[in-house]
Amino acid sequence: MSDSLILKEIKEYYWDQPVPFLVEQLPRLRNGRALDLAMGEGRNAVYLAEQGFTVDAVDLSEKAVRKGMALAHGRGVSINGIVADLDHYRIPPDRYDLICCFFFLARPLFSEIAKGLRPGGALVYQSVTTEELKINPTFRREWCLEQNELLHAFRDLRILVYHESSLRGTTSHSALASLLAIRPDSSEPIGR
Repeated sequence: MSDSLILKEIKEYYWDQPVPFLVEQLPRLRNGRALDLAMGEGRNAVYLAEQGFTVDAVDLSEKAVRKGMALAHGRGVSINGIVADLDHYRIPPDRYDLICCFFFLARPLFSEIAKGLRPGGALVYQSVTTEELKINPTFRREWCLEQNELLHAFRDLRILVYHESSLRGTTSHSALASLLAIRPDSSEPIGR
């Protein structure tokens, strides 16, 4: 499957609807300030704003951030859209009640993500695993999570949900690692 077909398939999913894993986890999340990393066209950021979160949403693409802000405006909510390269983005420590990242692998930010959570804050992360390469060999391996990688990367957090799904036929972006984790009480240190 070519990259353009994969992007078309992903875009046709429900670009204006939130990722199902986020919706499933919402009842477990404390409302407050949220950060959506690699927001794309804003579907998850807008959903969180609709649920009462104050949302900072970051993406490299100025066009995507504009689309996300327009989607928010059209739905009667607002998000703080930030155009930034996540390779150089710094997450303020102890700032967020929720940090989410979907279909983007931000390994250099893993430590900052954990530290960016307030005590009791949640991380919701979901991205493709190396299983993706079986149906899409042109997809870059460095964009894929290794087996149990998220589980190990966020072991200092309290893991509430962790699941790795297998490929569903030839559906791109169906082999996923999904994580919901909570930052422990402030008396427990984060990071090594």
